[in-house]
Amino acid sequence: MLQKIIKTIKKQNMIHPGEKILAGLSGGADSCCLLHILLTLRESLSFTVGAVHVHHGLRGTQADKDEEFVVYLCRRLRVPLTVFHRDVLAKAKKDGLTIEAAGREARQEAYGEALRIHRADKIALAHNQNDQAETILLNLIRGSGMKGLAGIPAVRGSIIRPLIEIERWEIENYCSENAIAFRTDESNFSGDYRRNRIRLELIPHLKERYNPSVVKTLSRTGLILREDEELIDELTDAYFEKALTKMDENNIFMDITTIRGYPDAMKRRVIRKALERLGLLTDITFLHSENILELMLGQTGKSLDLPSGLKVKNAYGSLVLSRKNDKLGDGFSYKICLDDMIYIKEANKYITMSMEKVEIPEKYVNIYTKKFSYDRIKNEISLRNRRSGDRIYFKSIGGHKKIKDYFIDKKTPRELRNKIPLLADGGEIMWILDESLASSDIYKPDSGRNIFIQIWEKAACRAQD
Repeated sequence: MLQKIIKTIKKQNMIHPGEKILAGLSGGADSCCLLHILLTLRESLSFTVGAVHVHHGLRGTQADKDEEFVVYLCRRLRVPLTVFHRDVLAKAKKDGLTIEAAGREARQEAYGEALRIHRADKIALAHNQNDQAETILLNLIRGSGMKGLAGIPAVRGSIIRPLIEIERWEIENYCSENAIAFRTDESNFSGDYRRNRIRLELIPHLKERYNPSVVKTLSRTGLILREDEELIDELTDAYFEKALTKMDENNIFMDITTIRGYPDAMKRRVIRKALERLGLLTDITFLHSENILELMLGQTGKSLDLPSGLKVKNAYGSLVLSRKNDKLGDGFSYKICLDDMIYIKEANKYITMSMEKVEIPEKYVNIYTKKFSYDRIKNEISLRNRRSGDRIYFKSIGGHKKIKDYFIDKKTPRELRNKIPLLADGGEIMWILDESLASSDIYKPDSGRNIFIQIWEKAACRAQD
């Protein structure tokens, strides 16, 4: 089993020499096995190990005992540990999420914070081949497309899964052979959750009646589909750009004649790509996509109102997808062009964008400078306040974070949130100009073309601060 895991780590390029890896440690058999394996491999693969535990505020005293067990285990193994307490039930009610979805978001936020606290490189999670099979079946039952049927990725951003090609029975045998103690979560045996029913009822039935190796088969199918999905997604980008005629943070215009010439499967993908760019993909179903396709065949001027404030219109040869322009109070937006100095009245500051760092103009003081990849910019650059659905990508959490959640986590006063300038590439946030000056990892400068964004104040204004 150890050799299989080493092969997975090397094949997926999961761990590099000198990195610090944090194990997501729940206290269950899978995560305790993962921690033991990471400690076993750390010298031969030249990395260091820490751990992170998230207490979800569920399961009462059982969750408290899980935390006690994890703290004791890490103290005995001399593994640095950070414990986070999250009220998942309150989060689910507040954000309108299921308990499972709220727990997943809470863990992702905690993992991102743990990476910063430990100055670590990766979070290792203990998802295994059975988890992969369960996820694929769950998504199939829900009616997912290829992306969902591809299952759980072995690597996503800073998240790695070294056990993804290991079956659960192998983990249980490893724990037994190495006398690894662990806690058992009784909720894993509850029939209240669909995933549990798939694990406890459907997969055993499929093994007994249809295919004893169904877990391996599903996992292999997921891998094939993931590789296909990555290739097709790159192709979709090209088709989307060909149909795109105009885009800003709230609107996308695409040429209907161009889209009509695409195969049906690509039409749907291009529409979903547009919705993804607007940050509105979550609540859109296959039926909604079909309604948009039908709209393209109808008369000009026809429109659809869809979930999340999405409006779609057939407008004189253009398919226009617009999200509700929720200005969230007094809105402002300034188009930023190369080599211009723009005055931002709401912030009482000036901004320049240039291919080279600008020398300090007379009577001005440069207070912030940030370098970004120019080649990764897709749309017009603007400096504006927040809009509904705005997101920023952080590698540390392996995905996007809503600007709304960012401000909540930073405890930014509500009355200040609409006044904080955001540097935006269409609907993608590049830079948040608050005290932390957080920036998106999508636009990190590289060996290609880069630009400098500089924020200025008049020297007199600075002197009065």
